[in-house]
Amino acid sequence: NPCEIIPEFWELMRQLKDNRWTIAMHGHTHVYTTKESGIFHRGGKSEFTGLPYGLQYEKIKMGIEILKHHGLETNVFIAPSNSVDENTMKALKKCGFQYLSIGSTKAPYDWYGMTIIPCRDFKPMRYRRFSTVQLHPNTTPEKIFKLTERFLEESSSYVISFPDACKLERLSLKKAMRQE
Repeated sequence: NPCEIIPEFWELMRQLKDNRWTIAMHGHTHVYTTKESGIFHRGGKSEFTGLPYGLQYEKIKMGIEILKHHGLETNVFIAPSNSVDENTMKALKKCGFQYLSIGSTKAPYDWYGMTIIPCRDFKPMRYRRFSTVQLHPNTTPEKIFKLTERFLEESSSYVISFPDACKLERLSLKKAMRQE
């Protein structure tokens, strides 16, 4: 579902980056082209999973170029529908991504030469473990945005930045795969 056009979108993203927010690439078009769930068996649809390596690489490169054109280079990728396959992982690495937010482990781990930061939730919750939140402005109900705002106001001592999350102690790949 496309959201309404926000004329000042790119300027807003540059302002957020200037204020030390982490900008991530979230696919190229975010249009699902397959019904593949990928390595993590989540989502059941994908913009990338199941496509040949060359096509995935080209789509990722085009996304990078769009961001660069708007002054928003990044080394963080968030997979649409939490869906990647081996070709996606290889293309992301070749394109210079160092961090991938995906999966459901309780801590970061290293795989395919990237740091995997789990993307567990679609609303903020306080856990005794590490968790991240992903919100889509075109599909997330307004009440979740209000909940998120309230959570950030009341629980700021529990919130860390993405760069700080990348510094957390890593799981071994073996342990991470058992949790996935």
